[in-house]
Amino acid sequence: MHEPIRISVRRLGEVMEGGCPRCFWITYHLPVPYQMPFPGVLGEIDRATKQVIRDHMDRYGMLPGWFPRLGRVVGYVAPHRLQWRVFQVEDRRLGLVLRGEPDEIFRLADGSYHIVDYKTARLTENQDLTLPAYEVQLNGYAYIAQHLGYTPISGLSLVYLEPRRFHTTRDGSRVALLFRAVRRRVRLDPDRLIPPLLRRVREILAHPTPPRGHPGCQDCEALMRLLDHLRGAP
Repeated sequence: MHEPIRISVRRLGEVMEGGCPRCFWITYHLPVPYQMPFPGVLGEIDRATKQVIRDHMDRYGMLPGWFPRLGRVVGYVAPHRLQWRVFQVEDRRLGLVLRGEPDEIFRLADGSYHIVDYKTARLTENQDLTLPAYEVQLNGYAYIAQHLGYTPISGLSLVYLEPRRFHTTRDGSRVALLFRAVRRRVRLDPDRLIPPLLRRVREILAHPTPPRGHPGCQDCEALMRLLDHLRGAP
């Protein structure tokens, strides 16, 4: 029995229209060198954000006053249930497991759930360019969540933590970077958006060799230049 394809929600955006199937195949099947690691400070900010919000929820039963309004939030899904080893769903027909690790799933007073993803960045026009990929990511989380019983899902949101200014303590011994939380609503439509992308993932990765690349893909062009250089090297 073949092992199922295991794919992260974050990678679904790579198979959207305009994505390069060749690059997707290569980065899934082969170790790719020269990858830039995720900046550690962003991970620390992410962990601190979640902890502050959950501590406030545990103590007061509501979100902090600075958090964008999502409705009457009364709780959250336990963090260990959002780890990728647990937060996954298998499509046996496709032979594929979709998994992810959402930042937060809040429980509302009406019994519904709201999925949130945090971004440490300013909400600018450049961020709008990435919205389609974020839309797929959040709907991917919603797709898994509803299969795990977190239903109904009433909303999806991006919450941008925008750096504002530095604040120094009175004695000058410490400095803090202040953030503002800004919400961007995301369309909720997992049953229409996600299944076609899962079929596309299966179609691409079923090839025994890399499929044809997307016309004009800069990464494919760079790869070919590298291969040509290596072929000519002594």
